[in-house]
Amino acid sequence: MNNRILFGFFAAFAGALIFAFGDLLIPQEGLYFEAADKPDEFARFVTTENYKIWAMRGLFGVFFEMFGVLSIYLALRNSRFENLAFWGFVPFMVHVAIGFGMFSVLYFMFPALGQLHLSEATQATHFAAMEGGLQMTFLIVGSVVWILALILLSIAIWKDKTTLPKWSGIVMTLGFLMIGSPGQMMQFIANLTWGLAFLWMAIHFKKNMHKADHTIRQGQAVTFN
Repeated sequence: MNNRILFGFFAAFAGALIFAFGDLLIPQEGLYFEAADKPDEFARFVTTENYKIWAMRGLFGVFFEMFGVLSIYLALRNSRFENLAFWGFVPFMVHVAIGFGMFSVLYFMFPALGQLHLSEATQATHFAAMEGGLQMTFLIVGSVVWILALILLSIAIWKDKTTLPKWSGIVMTLGFLMIGSPGQMMQFIANLTWGLAFLWMAIHFKKNMHKADHTIRQGQAVTFN
């Protein structure tokens, strides 16, 4: 089980690197929100190769995030704060589901609509317009669920103190929240920050594993003698 937990932490770190370097591919990713106001620019943007790679990296990145948060829960499952970790894990899985849905639309649907627009089917981009109360509600609910999950996970890690570095949850949360900052470099730094938090967790957890193994071996030696 411990090796699987380590795998999850390292997978989340890999996901952060995918997000971070993927964000360097496109300088104006927010343009996919402007299909209604800038249909021509939107269509050209979403049909570029860099955009497609950027959107695909989101699908992989969200998938790897899931392993990291699962590992946090598994690492804390025997602690006094398992309940907090569980209720942080559950809404984060909702965030992952929303992320899969969003990046699926960005990768599969938007380039197709952009291609139709460039082929003179100019009404196609209307289906990509991020407008109206329903879309805004979807984004707000998704953000609230995500932030709630991060807070609960951070508190569980902080209160436990020993299984994982107590500051690692705070660093993870700050990194995720920084993703909302404008600019390519800020996006890169934000993703690298939460990724390093998971790497920190992995290193700390691995050290604890080695200490536990050493203690067990010593106990066995004493018992045998």
